Amino acid sequence: MSKSARKFILILVVLVLCCFGIVLNSVALGTQYWTVFHGSFQQNNSSVEENTIQVDINAGLFRGQLTKCCLPSVNSYFSVKDEYTFNNDFMSFGLWVATLLFLALGVTFGGIGAIFAGVNSVVTPIEMITGVAGLYVWNGLACVFTLTSLLLAVTQYSIHFRHIAKSLSGHYNISSEMGDATLGYSFYLVLVATLIYLLNNLLVYMSTRRSWEKGKPPIDRDEAPTNGVIMLY
Repeated sequence: MSKSARKFILILVVLVLCCFGIVLNSVALGTQYWTVFHGSFQQNNSSVEENTIQVDINAGLFRGQLTKCCLPSVNSYFSVKDEYTFNNDFMSFGLWVATLLFLALGVTFGGIGAIFAGVNSVVTPIEMITGVAGLYVWNGLACVFTLTSLLLAVTQYSIHFRHIAKSLSGHYNISSEMGDATLGYSFYLVLVATLIYLLNNLLVYMSTRRSWEKGKPPIDRDEAPTNGVIMLY
């Protein structure tokens, strides 16, 4: 395979992966499964099995849902920002805003990377920032921003959202001693997107790496064979 063909294929793969990373981050933004909780408690401090109430909570960056599995089942929807307004211990507002900001920046630079990957798969730009070197920058920034959003989300979870059942117990008449929540699949979608942007930089490097044949040293132009032709200057 020629170097130009290999470069075209790898840059095309980078384009597809950039789009996939954008989709993953966008889905994570819109879904309500960053924090997931499953627990139960005895109603009225009773030990009778029929009085056991199952509680399921899932919360995203904007909205969440609390379900009490009793007779009848009750579904309650809540706004993350409104819950913070009612209870400042529900979350850290600064961490929440920073998580949204860095995740949005990750989507933005992932989109820029996709655009210039498409450009580089068709033409060879003259400017360095719009060429292959730029792909390192756009994918690198997207990787850094999404990774930062993950670290902020983990910090928020460790301090606040791990105890989401306790934070919501006052408003929704549930027990405050049912255990801790866990990170949901929305969080891991962003993790996969981060790894994708990291992989893209590896693919960009592979697309520009000089191919060489094992065991054949580079030919010195001064000693290159002339097939019997004497060049006169």
